[in-house]
Amino acid sequence: MVNKVLVIKSHPLSAKESTTLQLLNVFLDEYRKNNPNDKVEFVDTFIDDIPQIDANMFKIWNTNKDELTEEQKTNLIKWNKYVEQFLNSDKIILANPLHNLSFPAPFKHWMDSIMQAGKTFKYTENGPVGLVNGKKVLHLQSNGSIWSGKDLATMYIDNAFKFMNINDITHIYIDGKDIPSLQDKAIEDAFAKAKEIAKSF
Repeated sequence: MVNKVLVIKSHPLSAKESTTLQLLNVFLDEYRKNNPNDKVEFVDTFIDDIPQIDANMFKIWNTNKDELTEEQKTNLIKWNKYVEQFLNSDKIILANPLHNLSFPAPFKHWMDSIMQAGKTFKYTENGPVGLVNGKKVLHLQSNGSIWSGKDLATMYIDNAFKFMNINDITHIYIDGKDIPSLQDKAIEDAFAKAKEIAKSF
């Protein structure tokens, strides 16, 4: 079986400078060895043109499609592109640093684009219901301090994907990256865990 893997990169630096992206590369190298036929796609939230939920987007949503300008139509196509890409993927890999207690802002723009009522969840009389089935999520994150999964980024990611009915979520952290006495072991342990999980993800 060939799986479609969607990788969401959310770091402004390169892998040379970012332990988050180094962790991602370690995982992908091992994953590709075990799944050579899988198709891997990338979204870089700092480079890709992901529309934001701003005044213009609200205007697009509240305008009849036949009355949209060409620019608005283009923005709507961009907006929907990301949710369709997400829905067409089997496995999702998220790679982000912990910046000021949460993930970088561009990552939220991507999350907003995939959390669409009627596509990934719906509202009912008994509350919202997730519409996404059968996907796996891997979250890779580099933390300056030791958070042990109690940080706001992790909590948001867990809740957001469970809201869409995705419950198979795995986290790998470089916990304590900026603590000199712990840095080397934190990176070493995270890389080892990434290689191990890559064999069965």
